[in-house]
Amino acid sequence: MTQCFISNTNDPHLNLSFEHYLFSKVKPNERYLYLWRNSETVVIGKFQNPWSECNVEKMAEDKIKLMRRYSGGGAVFQDLGNLCFTLISGSDYDVEEQKSKNNDFIISRIVCF
Repeated sequence: MTQCFISNTNDPHLNLSFEHYLFSKVKPNERYLYLWRNSETVVIGKFQNPWSECNVEKMAEDKIKLMRRYSGGGAVFQDLGNLCFTLISGSDYDVEEQKSKNNDFIISRIVCF
């Protein structure tokens, strides 16, 4: 079963919390596509040090939020000019074998956004 979720908020706290919730609820035969946009935010990975990745003083001065996502990965700046997405597949999906199917799935859903 495949489901698409589109956030109606730009609040990074809510968006990243909902992403984490979806990760915790996906079942083996399910796949979720989650689309959202955040207000000005720097999102860092699970193991990153914000003081070595970001200019936290300048971010505070410019009122840019700092968030940590549940997964790993690099630091990224997000604002209303970009669309974020997460594809969550249950354990029965082999992402390496299904890259083409996953790409087709994402593109078909984003076109309607």
